[in-house]
Amino acid sequence: MSAVIERVHAASGKRAAAITLSLALVSMAAGAPMAVMMGALPAIAASVDASPTQAGWFLTGPLLITAVTLPLMARAGTLYGNRLVSTGLLVVGVIGSLIAAMASSAAMIIVAMCVIGVGLVIPVMAFAMVAEHLDTRRRATAIGVLGGSYYVASGLTSLATGPILDHLSFRWLFAGIAAVFALSAAALVSTVPAHGARQKGRLDWGGAGIVAIAIGAMLLAATEAPSWGWFSVRTLGVAVVGVVVLVVWVQFERSVEKRGDVPLISVQLGKNPAVLGAAVAALFATAVMYGFVVMVNYFAATDPVVGYGFGLSSTDTTRMFVLVSACAAVGSFAVGQLDRWVDPKWTLLLAALLLVAACVFILLLHTQVWHVWVTEAIFGVASGLGYAGFANFMVRHVIPVEVGPATSMNFLAQSLGGAVGTSVLAAVLMAGTDVTSSITSKGAYITSWIVCLGASALFALIALWLPRARRIVGHDDAFART
Repeated sequence: MSAVIERVHAASGKRAAAITLSLALVSMAAGAPMAVMMGALPAIAASVDASPTQAGWFLTGPLLITAVTLPLMARAGTLYGNRLVSTGLLVVGVIGSLIAAMASSAAMIIVAMCVIGVGLVIPVMAFAMVAEHLDTRRRATAIGVLGGSYYVASGLTSLATGPILDHLSFRWLFAGIAAVFALSAAALVSTVPAHGARQKGRLDWGGAGIVAIAIGAMLLAATEAPSWGWFSVRTLGVAVVGVVVLVVWVQFERSVEKRGDVPLISVQLGKNPAVLGAAVAALFATAVMYGFVVMVNYFAATDPVVGYGFGLSSTDTTRMFVLVSACAAVGSFAVGQLDRWVDPKWTLLLAALLLVAACVFILLLHTQVWHVWVTEAIFGVASGLGYAGFANFMVRHVIPVEVGPATSMNFLAQSLGGAVGTSVLAAVLMAGTDVTSSITSKGAYITSWIVCLGASALFALIALWLPRARRIVGHDDAFART
């Protein structure tokens, strides 16, 4: 086979700390754009006179672009070097942010966010660089720092969004994001070694194009199902196209491997029980993580005159989002410490059990505002444990050169799970909303939380089934893992 793995020497001491801090800054850059868009969506939409459909694509567009470019960028990192590819992605983030800062129409905002979506692939590359350049004793801690930094950026961005919109405009938000992307690129180049664990071969452009169509079709069907109708010809047709193309892609990748070339995602990697199991677990985990907190916030913001809710303002819900981000950062930071004592699968199980606890808590107690705060705090810790926990699980189960592709598979599963979960929960609320009064029944929210509880329980069962990782001593031994 033409793919030849090159060994690298792990950094230690101050060099390792510098690499970790640089990658943490990269992770913060990745967390800022979507936090800005979620917090400032109404203001941005009003500034460019965007329709509700166009405003929806401010969020949907970058998520789709990120998903379809993930496998290509991850494999490009294994062939040409993760630092080189990551630097390019950060530059793309700068360009997209500047386009957004200068945008005068909804179409320009959509284009800008799609360009930024390419740059949002960067967390996968950051985790791959952790596996490349840090020894096994430091990897879990670094992954926890990267995950925590992502959530810290989301929380800080949310806090800054309101004052900036009040005194300046959304353009300054994107100008600031462009500066963070540029600073991250400079830090990356100055601290992370150019060499790394690489494969020899050519980039599988054919496989990239086929899988992009498959992933894009499935995500589009899941995202638009609430408006198109779950069993409409359009939804089912697009979903079937995605599945059929995915089957074609698997066969194509097998032929690429048989030729001795490097496939976009190795079929053997996809058969790895740890990689496949973690992807299925991520599917159920993010089905809850993407939608649960939104359901709780909508419930809390409802005017109590309808018989439930607390009438929380936008400022109050923003504060709750900051709480979730802070607790998620704590959960992510904890991953590095937990890895010293327990196997990564137990960290994922803990995340699942905390999601179960959050669902049970809000189902039993939802008559006081503090019930919502406690629920979101538990949910935040679970989210952080899951985000960093899945990345750490991948690092511990595949060789460094395959961390990028393996993590991209997990992120794809997360994207699909998030899209499906959000759509299902939206459908539940729509079914429980009175057409004439537009009031959603309390029972609809309870049903949505029960759905989340079921998905969380499935996540926990899969986490129990996941294989344990062998404790590796010394970074060179990591290349012997299967």
